[in-house]
Amino acid sequence: MYDDITRENIVPIGIRMAQNSFSLIANYAALKYFSLTTVSMVMNLSPLVTVIFAFLFLKERLKLSESIVIVLGFSAVTLMILGGN
Repeated sequence: MYDDITRENIVPIGIRMAQNSFSLIANYAALKYFSLTTVSMVMNLSPLVTVIFAFLFLKERLKLSESIVIVLGFSAVTLMILGGN
């Protein structure tokens, strides 16, 4: 069911654990300065950021419709964060 942890997998797994730990600490620290709504909106942008990083670093191709959706997603979150009182 699960993959075995081999010597080759130890470093990538450790890096993934460190990234996840940093992300959780940053999210909880952000709650001290921002509202829960703002933090959760920014936190849920991770799929869009992943697509952008895949485009930039892995040279993945994006369709025009996917690019439009990414821009609309970031625009909507920006409007909600900056425009709301």
